Amino acid sequence: MKGINIASLQATWQLPDTTVFNFLYDRRATPILSLGNILFFQDPNLPTPARRVSDLVASAGSTSVLRDQVKGITAYQTQGLVGVTTPISKNWQAGADVRYTNIGEIKPVAVILPQGQPSTGDLWGLGLQLIGSNLYSARDTHVFNLSYMTGPTYHGTLLSYNNLSAFGEKWQFEPSLKYYTQNDSTGATSKRLTPGLRVSYKLQTQLTVESELTYERSESNSTGRVESSDRVTYYVGARYDF
Repeated sequence: MKGINIASLQATWQLPDTTVFNFLYDRRATPILSLGNILFFQDPNLPTPARRVSDLVASAGSTSVLRDQVKGITAYQTQGLVGVTTPISKNWQAGADVRYTNIGEIKPVAVILPQGQPSTGDLWGLGLQLIGSNLYSARDTHVFNLSYMTGPTYHGTLLSYNNLSAFGEKWQFEPSLKYYTQNDSTGATSKRLTPGLRVSYKLQTQLTVESELTYERSESNSTGRVESSDRVTYYVGARYDF
């Protein structure tokens, strides 16, 4: 394809007091560059659309033409992260991070995407974490998180709490609670409250039964019109560790 699919650099630096600094830079094609991507950007009105890459090559006349088309319909996603976590007492740690995301534009594609798709612009996020461990047992953890996200057309705030508690050698409970609020440039607002609970029971050393229940209550207000919805998600399954 004569192009880069993924370029990534990640670094971690730990000080003697267990303070940890993290750095991440990641740039990748989304989706991965492939001639087959053209199969999903064909004119739906064609009497016999191509079904194989060989059909595409035959209609285009050469693979170089297809390569140019693939690069035109493929966006690049750039992500960055700088973060630090440091202990503040025997059972508590504090952390902070700055995140960056940008998804590039997609050029116009006749019939399918005549106007193209603009870039998301620069999306920034600032996160603060408070992490507790072994507060009332040998295996409990608690993560309090406050995140602020902003982009060209919106800004949002996320508050969340995640817990992991083990009871005996077999039971593990993971309750969580999230509250998210967002405002955009049109004046529209939205709110989401999402409590959840995940339970795991170890039947054998390698076999674990898992179940999770999540409830989400959302409300949006756009130009004076208020809409609300409730969503419940539940699953049960098993995991076998080899």
